[in-house]
Amino acid sequence: MVASMFRKDYERMLREGLLPTLDDIIRLNALAVHAKLAGRPFSHAHLRRTVYLTDSIELREPTIAHDLWTERVSRFIDMDDNLVFRFVHAFALSRDAKKLPDPKRPQVVIHEVFRFARKFEREVTRDTLADAVDYALFGADWKNGEFPPPRKDRGESAARGESPAVGVMLGAISRRLPLTLDDMKSMTAGEVEEATANAIAADGHLDPDAERNDALGDYFAARAEIVERLRKERNEKK
Repeated sequence: MVASMFRKDYERMLREGLLPTLDDIIRLNALAVHAKLAGRPFSHAHLRRTVYLTDSIELREPTIAHDLWTERVSRFIDMDDNLVFRFVHAFALSRDAKKLPDPKRPQVVIHEVFRFARKFEREVTRDTLADAVDYALFGADWKNGEFPPPRKDRGESAARGESPAVGVMLGAISRRLPLTLDDMKSMTAGEVEEATANAIAADGHLDPDAERNDALGDYFAARAEIVERLRKERNEKK
């Protein structure tokens, strides 16, 4: 991504006979991009997480439809058991939510989940399973010292009869976003929350000015430093 602010400054430097180095170009453009995003802090694209459990089984970040399915399944499967919890989520996140078995048929769901688990239980350790599922769900990377939220926190809403997935959708509905229920079910919770935050920012409930001003200050300071150095180098060559 090349920021328009940097492009104008770069063209101005060339007209003046100043030739920024590759490092100058990368540095200035990065600061310009940061300033642009700081003015719209929730407008960046959400990249969905994916991770391979085995060479042939890919787990993807859950959509709200996945979240709703696992919430319903947790009513008849003991999700307090860590291994079962991860088997269920690995099963769900390895396929499109539209292809998941009907949670109104508990025996079918249980059969499908454990038939799926038997396919890889001999080649995948518990730690590998935990690492893959927790990364797909929460972005937690054990290799870098990150950990998922405590299991107690995950279950508190369900224990009270509340649905975190429904809560995310209700937040979007309350902001009157132009999203249907089907639209939201095909999105991840993070994507819906970003869209909601965008709406709040557009309504003036979020003030990004301070962050944007700081980012612009960093850009202008770097630009001034580079231009001054380039002018000095040019004059020394004369």
